Amino acid sequence: MKKTCKQLWPTIAVLALASASAPAALGASFPRSGEAAFDTYGTWRDLAVMNTSLGKQGVEEGHGIIRNVAGEGPFDDMVVRCFGLWTAVPSSSAGRWTCTLVDTDGDTVLTTADRDTQTFSFIGGTGKYGGLTGGGTFKGQRLHDAVGGESAFVVRHQVRWEIK
Repeated sequence: MKKTCKQLWPTIAVLALASASAPAALGASFPRSGEAAFDTYGTWRDLAVMNTSLGKQGVEEGHGIIRNVAGEGPFDDMVVRCFGLWTAVPSSSAGRWTCTLVDTDGDTVLTTADRDTQTFSFIGGTGKYGGLTGGGTFKGQRLHDAVGGESAFVVRHQVRWEIK
């Protein structure tokens, strides 16, 4: 049986409405605002180090998994990859990172972090994290040496966010 456009219109309309409301439905699965604590477990490694008479500078990479401290909820079951720049001289040191967090749906969160102030900020996101703002504090603990010259760590994050 051949259907005309007039007969198909109700089906097309339903499909169009369903696809248009899909982003809103995804956004509903992540709270529009809130607070959470999560831990990142992973490894860091130096990609390059420059030694000078003043001290050292380097580029590093980190990656790991994120677990919400409550066992589930916001930021649970995400993976993270970061790149950082650091400087260490006798009188001071500094470090800045940029990280991408990816959840099980493939939606991402972008962050920047400052080692000296132990603070980080959300700078954007995709999917359910679109419009994400806020940030928080972090405190890391080096666990031990890992394979290939990497260092294992755990980092506790306290975060507050809002989706605008």
